[in-house]
Amino acid sequence: MADAVVRLPEDVRTAFVLCTFEGLSYQTIAQVIGIKKGTVSSRVFRARQITSWSVEKTLKDQ
Repeated sequence: MADAVVRLPEDVRTAFVLCTFEGLSYQTIAQVIGIKKGTVSSRVFRARQITSWSVEKTLKDQ
């Protein structure tokens, strides 16, 4: 999973890490990064999709 997170685009990875690993709320992330709460939600959703696909592919390849 760490490899999948590292490969995320920086803007998506930042929102994902702050939410998933730091436990910040979408509202707090929005304020820290300077973007709208809806944008944070979209980026976290996108990150979850990408990491899920990446982990699935890795498991299938093994």
